[in-house]
Amino acid sequence: MKNKYLQTLLSAILTALPFTIPSLAPVSLVAPSVFFYHLLKADDKRDIRQLSFLWSIVYYLGVHYYFVALYPLDFAGLSRLASLGVVLIGWGGISLLQGSELAVTFIVFKRLFSKNTVFTPIALAIFFSLCEWVQTLGWLGFPWGQLALTQHAFLPFIQSLSLFGPYFLSFLIALINGILALFYLNKSKKTLIIALAIFVVNTCFGAIRLSTDSDVLSELDVALVQPSLMSGDKWDSSKGQNAFDVHMRMSDEVKDADLILWSETAIPSELLDNSYRMDKINSFIEENQCGLIVGAFDTRGGKTFNTAIYLSSDKPQCYYKQRLVPFGEYVPMRSFIEAILPFMTDINMLSSDLTAGDKSMVFETRYGKIGALVCFDSIFSSLARKSSRDGAELIAIITNDSWYKTSTALTHHNAQAVFRSVENNRYVVRCANSGISSVVDARGRVVSSTEPLEQTVLSETVSLIGEKTLYTLTGNIFTPTSFLVLVGYYVILKKKTPVR
Repeated sequence: MKNKYLQTLLSAILTALPFTIPSLAPVSLVAPSVFFYHLLKADDKRDIRQLSFLWSIVYYLGVHYYFVALYPLDFAGLSRLASLGVVLIGWGGISLLQGSELAVTFIVFKRLFSKNTVFTPIALAIFFSLCEWVQTLGWLGFPWGQLALTQHAFLPFIQSLSLFGPYFLSFLIALINGILALFYLNKSKKTLIIALAIFVVNTCFGAIRLSTDSDVLSELDVALVQPSLMSGDKWDSSKGQNAFDVHMRMSDEVKDADLILWSETAIPSELLDNSYRMDKINSFIEENQCGLIVGAFDTRGGKTFNTAIYLSSDKPQCYYKQRLVPFGEYVPMRSFIEAILPFMTDINMLSSDLTAGDKSMVFETRYGKIGALVCFDSIFSSLARKSSRDGAELIAIITNDSWYKTSTALTHHNAQAVFRSVENNRYVVRCANSGISSVVDARGRVVSSTEPLEQTVLSETVSLIGEKTLYTLTGNIFTPTSFLVLVGYYVILKKKTPVR
């Protein structure tokens, strides 16, 4: 291979392309191998650094290309120039941060494992999945670009999520590509067979799991109300009553549903303390003998929460969103940001910062136990897993993705619901303000879904399931454990290496 930098650039673009063009998902199963080949082959430290940063940053620029769809941010009251600045800072900043993290990961890997052996692809895959896992931690946590997510529609391949979760699946993809890179180096057919065998075994496991069903505890009819209210209208205080009226009118169309969902901040204000709206909702619930999950705000102890509220004939139950969107729902390091980038604080459409919840919540209903997640929560596998571990038999996600209009960000946010279902063996019902709303079964099959910007109600019968997967029981234990084993292996290897 003559032009390693051009090929590395193309490898990064092709690996990220399914995030924009989902039908190209198979490309991501092999595209990283070209960069891995050059990484394994490189000896010069400068080459290693440049190749690592080139691939990693370009990859994340491709992953987060959807930021372009945010422009202009007129719904937030920003000028077109300020909107351009925010979009570029968001797109470039996140890509540069996550790309740099991954590049440093590759550099450290290469420093520790400079000799190419049969174990090298395993070490590379462990380092790769470790970086993805670390990128979920702290307020900068943003696991949107997981390599595994490119395969969300390849159902047989993703069923191993039920064993060890999303970082294990990214590990497998990186491992296959690492082995392919080793094949390019040594031309050994045995190496190619091993890569193929890993792919086949994982896919066969998935095919077998797809052919089985879980024991169903009960069934209920759900209705997802998608009003398709755009952000500018929804957050206009003068139109707040109209948003409520639209939700009530659309809910009247599905009076026979057992459970009705309204999207995140369907009521962009306090609800429980609003007697007029609560009287309307309570009358509707009593008349139709149903339950309602609605997104609204709730203030307690001087703190305001983005809330999923379960309303029924009994006392309201509240889940407080645990992962808040930086600059959207609160401003991290506010004093510092206000001093250097004051226009960034204007993106937050609220008058003050929200407070994050600190625990999962399982709604106790007459139909069974329902776990709730709000929007950004759904991209963190640990939150759905905690909810399922705590007894949730159905996972309900409410979200507002209207910021992204009709971009492919909608597809990949919805794909997170597919992952949460497979990981925990749960039906997932996902209600979005303007799409995509969907119902996903316990094996990740999208039973039905809506189109973006479509005003509609999606009705389906779903199953409540109590069986827990290995992942639900153990969580993301694979990645840190495998890394500790790798460290132990490295220490032993160094001790056996004679000192010259």
